[in-house]
Amino acid sequence: TINDLVQAVGGIKDQADLSHVDIYIHPLHDNHFQKVNINHADLWLLQALPGIGETLAERIVDYRLQNGPFPDTSSIKNISGIGESEFNRIKELITVNGD
Repeated sequence: TINDLVQAVGGIKDQADLSHVDIYIHPLHDNHFQKVNINHADLWLLQALPGIGETLAERIVDYRLQNGPFPDTSSIKNISGIGESEFNRIKELITVNGD
């Protein structure tokens, strides 16, 4: 959950403005990323991907509910608004399995 994520990085400071929270995905070590599983990720995690806002994240989740899991990462291009350039921006950050 978001609360677990906040607690993992040290919690919330007293003067924190919680009206807007940005989540960034950074490399762990030696440019290895924890990839976002597009078949299981919640809206907030999908929105952390570059160029994926609330609308595209909702379309991804809706697509999964209507069509089942994505068979491969390139099939995310079936989402209206995600073309080749958007896919190229996120393809190294997403997965459909545990890798």
